Amino acid sequence: MDLDAGPPPDASERPLRWPTRVAAESFIAYGTFAQGADAQATARLNGTVLEASRRITAETGQAFVVARVRSGLFEIDVCLSVEEHPDVPSPGQVIGGGVLLVASIPTLEGTRAAKRWRRRR
Repeated sequence: MDLDAGPPPDASERPLRWPTRVAAESFIAYGTFAQGADAQATARLNGTVLEASRRITAETGQAFVVARVRSGLFEIDVCLSVEEHPDVPSPGQVIGGGVLLVASIPTLEGTRAAKRWRRRR
C-alpha cells in the first residue's frame, strides 16, 4: 500500500482518517478482507529491526536484504530489494510498509498431514 498515493478508492466507506496512523510495531492483515479470488496474503507491517544483512541467492546471484524485525507479539524476517533499499537497516531502526506474506512450517515437514497436503497439490 503506497501511503503517498493517497487513500484507496473505498476509504470514504471506512471511518478512518488518511493516512492511517499505526504504532512502530504493528501488523494489519488487510488482504484477507476481500472475498474469494480477490483475497490476498498481504499486510501492513511496521517493526523494529533486530538484525539485518545483505545476502545473495545461489540460483540467480541477485542480492537482497533480510531484516529480522519485531512487530508486536512476534518476530518476522522481511526481505527487501537492494535496488529500493541500498543501505542495510541498523538494529533499532523501524521499517514499515506493505508486505506479501509467505510462510513455511518446518514442524509439519515429514508428517502425515504434510504428505497429504503435497499429494493434493
